[in-house]
Amino acid sequence: MSCTYKKVMEDNKAKKILCISTEFLNTNNFPIFIKEYISKALYKNEKVLIFTDDLIYKDLEKIFYSCQDLIIDSLNTGLLKINLYDPVSFGSNSKELLKILGYTAKTKEKINIIWDFKNFAKRSGKFKELNRCIENIFSYSNVKVRNMVYIDNYKYNVKSLEKLCANFDNMIVFDRNKELYFNCNEDIDKILWILNSNAQLKYQNKNLVLFNDMFSNIPKTSDKDGFKSIILNKIKDICNVDFCIMYTTEKLKENILGLDSCFGVTKKHRYYMINDRNLIEYQRMINMKITNESCSMFIDFNELDEKNLKHIFITLGLYCSIAVYVDYYEDIKGAIWVGRYENNKRISKEDIDYIESICRTAFYLIQEQNKFSDLQNKLIENEKLRAMGEMAAGIAHDINNILTPIIGSIQLLKDSNIEDKNIIKQLKIIEICAYDGINIANKVKSFTKQYNMSSKLEVFNIDDIMLDAIDLTKNKWLTESALNGISINMVSSLKSKAKVKGNATELREVFINIIRNAIDAMDKGGNIEIITENKEKTVNIQIRDNGIGMNEDVVKRAFEPFFTTKGSKGSGLGLSVSYKIIQDHGGFIKIESKENLGTFFYISLPICNSVNKICGEMNEEDIDFHGNILIIDDQQQIRSVIADMIKSIVKCRIKSCGNENIEEELSRRKYDIVICDFSMPGMNGIQVSNIAKKINEEVFFCLMTGWVGNFNNNMTKNIDLILNKPINKEKLREMFISYKDMVNI
Repeated sequence: MSCTYKKVMEDNKAKKILCISTEFLNTNNFPIFIKEYISKALYKNEKVLIFTDDLIYKDLEKIFYSCQDLIIDSLNTGLLKINLYDPVSFGSNSKELLKILGYTAKTKEKINIIWDFKNFAKRSGKFKELNRCIENIFSYSNVKVRNMVYIDNYKYNVKSLEKLCANFDNMIVFDRNKELYFNCNEDIDKILWILNSNAQLKYQNKNLVLFNDMFSNIPKTSDKDGFKSIILNKIKDICNVDFCIMYTTEKLKENILGLDSCFGVTKKHRYYMINDRNLIEYQRMINMKITNESCSMFIDFNELDEKNLKHIFITLGLYCSIAVYVDYYEDIKGAIWVGRYENNKRISKEDIDYIESICRTAFYLIQEQNKFSDLQNKLIENEKLRAMGEMAAGIAHDINNILTPIIGSIQLLKDSNIEDKNIIKQLKIIEICAYDGINIANKVKSFTKQYNMSSKLEVFNIDDIMLDAIDLTKNKWLTESALNGISINMVSSLKSKAKVKGNATELREVFINIIRNAIDAMDKGGNIEIITENKEKTVNIQIRDNGIGMNEDVVKRAFEPFFTTKGSKGSGLGLSVSYKIIQDHGGFIKIESKENLGTFFYISLPICNSVNKICGEMNEEDIDFHGNILIIDDQQQIRSVIADMIKSIVKCRIKSCGNENIEEELSRRKYDIVICDFSMPGMNGIQVSNIAKKINEEVFFCLMTGWVGNFNNNMTKNIDLILNKPINKEKLREMFISYKDMVNI
């Protein structure tokens, strides 16, 4: 016994049951519930009546193959009866219905009736009549009668369907070999949503299923234009037409259609399409009409009033055409024109429904392929960016390794009391260049994914971040624009100098994205103006351009994920990510824009006043340390320079080595501070930290790294301080301060 049968028939003892199937029933997928409804009643010696328009005896034998003796015996004894009716002439006053109702009102025997109204319900204008029939059935039935009504799911009127469901106690929905049970009083909203969603889906996919065989052999690897060419040529073959012309909107939510592509048109026809003003205007007028009304049109060119236009079509051999309205989720609209060139091959007006369904299916497939192609290109681009990020991380690491001995050596030379002013000047130039190298390495870091994911907040000058953004986009607004023959001027007034707490890289990304968008919006050149100023407890940032601007609809959707007006050139993620970043920093961002005038971005961020000053200005005399230090690095020159810088700060015992036999070295002497490089062949710095802490729990372990990634807490459990390369004397002084703080705890 199935769970559905037990719940409906035994637990609820339902007398009014509605069964709806979402797919066409046959002997192979006949519902178990209906089988049990019939067979269990017959086993109990209760009468069963099937009121149908198409069920015959052979169907019953196949459906009840395992118990066909029961069915045959019941048919012979009259326990099972089948009444056939004509769905065309059937109604609430039909003789065959009234005869059964008269019986159900007086019967003293238990009887189970199956009312098969699937074909009658789908007939045009018959659903209200079906409701009246069911109301009569229930009003005439006495307590001995159990009624089950069966219909197919279809695009019924929602209110009519709701009224029908209200007559029943329980409903069973048969969907892909599953039986879904509902209580009609409690689950009516859920029932209507499921049935209408399913019916709508079936309606939309009907044509996809119909033409599946035709379109299934199209290679999925085709590019956009190649795929479009194949599909439109398929339309020509399926519809038996000579030409196919497609017009689409260039931008989302736009109503102006432009010529997209055409296939099968003659050279003469193509010439007139592109060059004849009358024909262009006429096609534009028809496209606008079918777009506004969302309907297709049959056009008989012989009925045109304008003689010149009519003559053009006759010259081209065109006598009639069908312009089909197509859309893709209401975002992209279009029109597909099909027709034939010879008078004896005129398209019939009756063909419009058939051709319309094919064109709409084809247009949907084209847009899906475009979407797939865009996604594929973005994935490829992301993979390239990922590879570039890994390369950038490696470059940054190598640069920082090189700069550590350079900066350290410069600082040591400056401290060596050199009297030659020319040498001092040259050292300053070298130092400036070295620090420029640090800035370049940091900019390389800012483009890596790992660097962006840093969870540590920092305090920084907002003007410095804006200057970085201007510098990083300089190649685009200065060099690229000049190569394109346009001039873009960058005007900045950075007067804030406010400190902001957050992720500098993320905010830099916001400003870069807005500046890039401004540049893209100025195809004829112009000015970009950037202003920063303080107002009470916030810093206000304004970025203006005098580009093409945006309309109100685009401004409203600008921060939506995946919304873009750049087509395949944009991902639609830039501004949505920027919006989230500004929100995460406790600020807000808004856009003001007017078409052909420009766009204004306004950003507000909270100023950070509680800046913890690091005592990096302490003199060497203030640091009192006389312990043992071990420096571990696979590069001898780095070990040597760091040792010399430490000697210039404190007087202590220093040992330096590589990571070979490191456990033996850590066991030989009790070290107070261990400074170890992270990235070394054989054994990395984290592995060394675990060994060092195992040997001496009190050792202060510092990890040097030029890596741009993040360490999780479990990895750094034995690390007391991370020193980011390049290492200089200031960072080493901070290390001694941190060591002193830990010892004093």
